[in-house]
Amino acid sequence: MQKSFSLWTLIALAGLVAAACGDDSTAGAAGGDGEPTISIVSPADGDEVTLPLEVEVDTSAEIAPEETGKDHWHLFVDGEELEYTVETSNETMLDDLSPGEHTINATLQHADHSSAGASDEITVIVTGGATGGDDEEESRTDPDYDY
Repeated sequence: MQKSFSLWTLIALAGLVAAACGDDSTAGAAGGDGEPTISIVSPADGDEVTLPLEVEVDTSAEIAPEETGKDHWHLFVDGEELEYTVETSNETMLDDLSPGEHTINATLQHADHSSAGASDEITVIVTGGATGGDDEEESRTDPDYDY
């Protein structure tokens, strides 16, 4: 009887192990390890660009306004993490960059603005001037400015 119990125990354990190793459909959508992903797909790293500039991201998370409880992403330029815009779709426009090299960052955020752990960064070279002039550039650093 003891051998029979052990055999059934082993069969049950093998079934549990097989079930645990089954298909996890969320892993593939989130980069293979269950972690969310975000990548800047346009423009490409190193591109020479003109303004206005469309920035497009691809993410494994569903993007929507914060009040929906879904994720969104933050866009910031040249390492200015405190001067970000909240983005709730996969595309946005930049039109206030000066000519020269700029680093564009995208970070995936939860609805409460906490980090979802994914980010991407590219560098672009703007070949034209800012469309808004000096007043536009100053408004980007004004905390009361509505981005």
